[in-house]
Amino acid sequence: MENKTLEKQIRPSVFELTPYVPAKPVEEMREELGLSRIVKLDANENALGTSPLALQAMESQMGSLNRYPDGYFQGLRRALAKHWHVDEEQVIAGNGSDEVLSLIAQTFLGEGDEMIVVDPTFSSYEFYATIMGARVIHLSLEPDTYGLSVDGLLGAVTDRCKIVCVCTPNNPTGLLIDAASMERLVRELPKDVLLVVDEAYFEYVTDERAVSAAEYLDEDRLLLVSRTFSKIYGLAALRVGYALTSKAVAGFMGRVRSPFNINSLAQAAAAAAIGDEAHREASRAMNEEGKRFLYGKLKELGVPYLPTQANLFSRRPETPPGCGKCFLKRAWSSVPARPTGRTG
Repeated sequence: MENKTLEKQIRPSVFELTPYVPAKPVEEMREELGLSRIVKLDANENALGTSPLALQAMESQMGSLNRYPDGYFQGLRRALAKHWHVDEEQVIAGNGSDEVLSLIAQTFLGEGDEMIVVDPTFSSYEFYATIMGARVIHLSLEPDTYGLSVDGLLGAVTDRCKIVCVCTPNNPTGLLIDAASMERLVRELPKDVLLVVDEAYFEYVTDERAVSAAEYLDEDRLLLVSRTFSKIYGLAALRVGYALTSKAVAGFMGRVRSPFNINSLAQAAAAAAIGDEAHREASRAMNEEGKRFLYGKLKELGVPYLPTQANLFSRRPETPPGCGKCFLKRAWSSVPARPTGRTG
């Protein structure tokens, strides 16, 4: 088939996509470069490893791999609802938080709709919106604080805006949205605009003034809080993400969710990991140790950086935020925080 014949059949939005290119696996790098030891820093993974309770839970499922998983992930949903003190109907889970973001786009966005993001940030927000033919509005961080301008964001909302998507702590800056800004976003966004707050790294936060958007959940507000088991819980290989939202929003997202989207091992591991406080605290403590070490070394080298509330941090750019995509490529350098001697 000629390319032009094929291209006529492809959805126009597909031509706008840039496929995600993951880093090479460690095994492949060892073979390619002839190295015996590689320290993997590219994906902000938990260097401490997987929750021991999650490993035990997976072991208990090994004898039933011939069976399809629970299509409604009831055990996981029950564990998450108990942990967050919400109703089970307010929880929806996916094959990593990437699938959760995809479900949001499929449920809310169509041709000509708008979604607002604040650059630099996680690229998947734009990726899934673009698939649906939506227009992504790019705002920039504040040039002095590298924080979020609530006034700028609120002023960018139009009648075509369906979603505002923010990340706290932000990837790649590691900076929080402060409590006052979060309060304003929740209270002042138009009631017909969904506020998506990605809190993938929030378990690493140590600032006592931090506020999770989950505190503002109720049935009358279009709010969704996304979390993941890939980071502090050490379950990146199993791909489990979830969202807390209203029963109504979760219900509509459930209509477009694929059946059996989370395998049995992943469901069991995540349900156990959410209750593993000891592993969570040990991971957070190790991260703080790594931050102190790297901060000290960067100061010795005279390299400016932004203090982080995540397990990644960024070099402070020499130029202030400008064009989101150009700025991201030019100025930001994310470095996962690891103590010396530890490997991923």
